[in-house]
Amino acid sequence: MPKINVYLPDALADRVRAANLPVSRICQDALTAALGNLDRDQEGDVEDLPQSLDLDRPLNVFAVAFVAHAFESARLRGAAEVESVDLLRGMLSEPESLIMHVVERAGYAATAVRARIDRELGEPGEASATPPPLGPQARRVLTIAQEEAGRRASPMIHGAHVAVGLLADEEGVAGRLLRELGIDQVIQPVVLDALSEGMSYGRSTARAVPDPWTVSTLNELAARLQRIEEHLG
Repeated sequence: MPKINVYLPDALADRVRAANLPVSRICQDALTAALGNLDRDQEGDVEDLPQSLDLDRPLNVFAVAFVAHAFESARLRGAAEVESVDLLRGMLSEPESLIMHVVERAGYAATAVRARIDRELGEPGEASATPPPLGPQARRVLTIAQEEAGRRASPMIHGAHVAVGLLADEEGVAGRLLRELGIDQVIQPVVLDALSEGMSYGRSTARAVPDPWTVSTLNELAARLQRIEEHLG
């Protein structure tokens, strides 16, 4: 296994030693999570979706996941078409997306919102064998999401942009529920601007270093970490 050296301040090293922490495992988990966060800001694969979205701007992996979950949601409830409420369910099914982190940290648990949706829709019908097509509500949400991405000069449609589209849903269950629950007070321009700036900064710092250098540095970091762990016993 390659090794990476990790340098710690003296005080931190003393605390780590006293706590007898599994340094190597902790750093491996942290590095894996960090790389995963970078990977998630990549363009999503829409080839496996049941239907073409006909959008001019690509969706990132989370936005694609929202849509994939939406098709499945509509299929399972026996709906004739994918509605905005299915896109909302799709968003709630991806708790690792940035927008869902913001919503849940603000006190709106995904489970509670899903329960409210279920009460609104009542008993589902018989699940269909194949996903239904996108309906006008869902298409309108995705169109607004694309427009929002354009306004924020984003190269891709992110989950936050889909959330804006859902909030603008005036005809379906999704927009009304989000407004009734107060989530429209969380998904505000200042929040979206902060998310956009954070993602832009992450992309710029991630791409500032060539990939071979990044891999080499990670390997060196692992080796140093292993030596520290061996030294700490």
